[in-house]
Amino acid sequence: MYFKRLKFRQKRKEPSENFQIRYVPRFQWLVYTAPLLLLLGYLFSLLPVILAGLSGLLFVGWTNLYFWWMNKHLQVISFDQAQWYFPNDAGKLAIQVKNPGMLPVWEAEVRIRVHNTSRAVAFEDGSPQSDEQTFPLVLGPKAVKEIHLPFTTVKRGTADLRAVELTLTDPLRFGKVTKTFYPKATTNLCVYPTLSMPAPPAEAARQHPGSELVPFTPFENRLEPSGTRDYTYGDNVRNIDWRATARMQHTQVRTFETEQYQMWTIILHLNETSSQNFETQVQYAVWYMMRAEEKQIPFSLYINLQYPQSQGVVSLLHKEGASGLREGMQLLAKIRAQAVITPLWKTYAFIKQRDVIPPVLIHIGPSGEDLPSYQVWQAQGTVVTKTAPDMHERQGAQWSV
Repeated sequence: MYFKRLKFRQKRKEPSENFQIRYVPRFQWLVYTAPLLLLLGYLFSLLPVILAGLSGLLFVGWTNLYFWWMNKHLQVISFDQAQWYFPNDAGKLAIQVKNPGMLPVWEAEVRIRVHNTSRAVAFEDGSPQSDEQTFPLVLGPKAVKEIHLPFTTVKRGTADLRAVELTLTDPLRFGKVTKTFYPKATTNLCVYPTLSMPAPPAEAARQHPGSELVPFTPFENRLEPSGTRDYTYGDNVRNIDWRATARMQHTQVRTFETEQYQMWTIILHLNETSSQNFETQVQYAVWYMMRAEEKQIPFSLYINLQYPQSQGVVSLLHKEGASGLREGMQLLAKIRAQAVITPLWKTYAFIKQRDVIPPVLIHIGPSGEDLPSYQVWQAQGTVVTKTAPDMHERQGAQWSV
């Protein structure tokens, strides 16, 4: 049910354009031959040669006028700026070609170029790092045609629409003109990461001092019972009230007082970004964010990655609800294998600069216990949960939503 909320599209952008004329060899031959035939026919008074040269010049002039008219009027509109999907979804990239002029497009080709280095989506007949798809185009005067590029999502990542190239030819296929449109804003096909449920940590979390209550772990809430209710599928068997079950003659589970949570600080500690362990860490982070969204817990996400020409680390601060979950999943979807990894102590220093002692710290990845900030926070009562792909193996533990 959470996934269904996350599909959306941002507003559309019209692209910039670049016009370039390229002639096939026979058209270049005609450009040079037609004036020569006209000159020879005039010098030797050969009427057929004069007519041939004059026809060639008229054809060259008409073709150039046609190309100029198409360059002035033909447009590519309605780029989708961002489309978000989940793995194994089917989608289509839609563009519109508009001809507001009075001349028709007799024969043309539309070539869509997509940069797909992460192989997040699969197109037909795509090259390893980019995908080019070509479609025929015939368009009447004052007409609009929508072209769809179908694809299937494969895994977490992004694919960027780089350009749309229109190639026009004259009716005799002597001349060819190419008009390339570049999107003004980056147009992405983004695939959300999947989620994987980490095993519960072995250590018991301590309660943070203060008036607010915190959960013992992100996996289970243990508070004072307030009553019982009928057992439903998925309830923890340890919460079954056997005395109430014997009295009511059907299974009863204990209910608890409403708990007020404090913010979760999720640290995604990466050593590399190109192995299965990295993908598993991302899936764990998704699980924790979805758990926070389910329980209406605000969270912050820190990743020991650095943007180019930036002094900080990749972070998402004070998010909650479905909108916060969406932003977190978008951030994780855009992590590339070529990202710059920074030392973990920079991430802790970045958090410390904000003068914040995390009430609940969820560390995903290799342990950071040797860092001073980590030890100080633990001494001051921070509830720490540590999870890594190589610890607490739990085969087939997928959290169902």
